[in-house]
This record gives sequence, structure tokens and C-alpha cells, in this order.
Amino acid sequence: MVKIPEQPVKPASGKNSWLSRQRWHTVRILQLIFGFFCLGDFLFFSHEWAVLALGAVMLAQGIFDWQLGCAGGKCRV
Repeated sequence: MVKIPEQPVKPASGKNSWLSRQRWHTVRILQLIFGFFCLGDFLFFSHEWAVLALGAVMLAQGIFDWQLGCAGGKCRV
């Protein structure tokens, strides 16, 4: 039999503080910047297919994470 606690279970990461929300945004913004940098490097300098692939993956992941985490205009960590 499973015992259900009467108190709500606290998440392992702790409180959802302002700092942790800003850290989440900072990571996503850096991910998008790095993706744009890789695409620009491919277009204007290196012409290496690996750089294009890395930039495309970083941009796609950053956009997907941003949309997934900020659904309905309310960002969750």
C-alpha cells in the first residue's frame, strides 16, 4: 500500500526563486546567441557544415525550450 503524505511534497530543487528564473532565461538567451553566432560563422567565414549543424541545433533547441517553458506567457522552470 502506498502512503500519501498530508503535507505537499517540496521539489528537490528548492524554491522557485527570482534568481533561478533569471538563470533559466540567461541560459536560453546564451543558447540562442551561440546558435546565431554559429550560423553567422558558417555564412561569412568558415563554410564548415559542422558549424552550420551545431548552430541549427542550438537555435532549434533554444527556441523549443523557450516555447515549452513559457507556454501561455508564464515561464516555468
